[in-house]
Amino acid sequence: METIGHTTCEVLDVIPARVIVRQRIDETVKCPNGCMIVSAPVPSAIVERGKLGDTLIVETVADKYIEHQPVERQCTRFRRAGVPIALQTLGRGVSAAIELLMPVASLNAEMTRGPGLLGTDATGVSSLDPKVSEGIRTGAM
Repeated sequence: METIGHTTCEVLDVIPARVIVRQRIDETVKCPNGCMIVSAPVPSAIVERGKLGDTLIVETVADKYIEHQPVERQCTRFRRAGVPIALQTLGRGVSAAIELLMPVASLNAEMTRGPGLLGTDATGVSSLDPKVSEGIRTGAM
């Protein structure tokens, strides 16, 4: 048989998230005379000296508030993946991230509620109206 062509088929698939361990090596130096020891400053993080990385905490916050997945269920998911994370540890990470975001949320609330008018898009909203022939009118907020 002779090949006369090929067809392409696209299939959606997923690569499950992986939890990795990153190591940071902090250098400590001393002067040749031994009179002073200095360490490099530790980079800032959502939870200072915490076990959880910033990306893991941000993913957890997003899953909690966007996907409505409780922190307890996320701990179960991590445990099934072979990474046991205590509920208290993950909860403290979420709490610390929320504290960091509070000034942004407060400013957002102030800017949207301060002028007295709240701007929205033109998403249609059905409402009952006996004056129209079908009894339902579409309006916008």
